[in-house]
Amino acid sequence: MIASRPTAELPPAEVADPPAPPLVAGQRIARRLAALGIDVGALFSLTAISILVSGVVAGGLVMLVCLATGRDFDFAPTQSYEGALAATLVLVMLYFILFEWLHGSTVGKRLLRIRVVMADGRPCDLRAAVLRCLGGIVDVLFCGIVALLVMKPPLYQRFGDRVAGTVVAADDAPWIRRARPRWRFFLAIGVVFVLLGLANAAFMLVDLRLE
Repeated sequence: MIASRPTAELPPAEVADPPAPPLVAGQRIARRLAALGIDVGALFSLTAISILVSGVVAGGLVMLVCLATGRDFDFAPTQSYEGALAATLVLVMLYFILFEWLHGSTVGKRLLRIRVVMADGRPCDLRAAVLRCLGGIVDVLFCGIVALLVMKPPLYQRFGDRVAGTVVAADDAPWIRRARPRWRFFLAIGVVFVLLGLANAAFMLVDLRLE
């Protein structure tokens, strides 16, 4: 009788523990709505400051050019309502995409100690941030009824989360792996601020009329 060779046991594959329901901040829908409200205020504040700064800088450069060339200038609004609305929507989407990709938390989420991560605990990547934001357009249909219908226990993922494979969790959830460092949050603020300023300067230049 020939003895069978012992088979080498393969090491078990590393599988991340699923999110523990008590640590998934998405269970508190009011908390996420509060974070969204803070984000709206933060976006308005960043926009107002960027308009002020970019207006002063762009206006000063235009005046210098006019003084050097002996020409005068005026502004004649030519922007259509549809164009302004589309630009606003793009900037709002970039706000959420950049913050959730670079840090995992927008201003509102950071203040309320929650963050967006992949379902296995990894940081939210760029692809997931984009998909989550695009899915958010579906979530807000019919005054957010779609999101409320889709968000169910234990993870309370809205449509955008399900498409992107993300969850909203508490900052101190132990299953989160490689949380983004704090400096990336301030990097996101800087990038969003610069983009808002460039957009405002571009609108000014389009309406600029040299005489």
